[in-house]
Amino acid sequence: MAWKSIKEMADYFGQKTQLRSIVRPGPEYRGSYLVAKGLNVYYSEYVWWVNTPTIYDYVDQMFEEQENIIILSKKGNDSMMIDYLGDLVSNNLGMIKTTFTVLDFTYFNQLLIIIIN
Repeated sequence: MAWKSIKEMADYFGQKTQLRSIVRPGPEYRGSYLVAKGLNVYYSEYVWWVNTPTIYDYVDQMFEEQENIIILSKKGNDSMMIDYLGDLVSNNLGMIKTTFTVLDFTYFNQLLIIIIN
């Protein structure tokens, strides 16, 4: 898993370097696309104001749930995916589910590029 390797590299180099990630999934895979949109919602509506947990906590959570996300993205629809992601951020990261799920995800249809500092 690439995310694990990236985190290990960041831990190894520590303060000597700065980790920057660009989140830009292709819309052809609905699961990763909605997770990336959720990252944008999570950052702009929660992390920006609260400062903790971090964006990395969201990404960690999504990778932990990767198998379930893949299954649901194949069997479910967008509303089911957004509801599931809302449960994850609510139960594991402290964001109020309705804050996450009520936001119109179509607002975030622009090219998703987030620099993670």
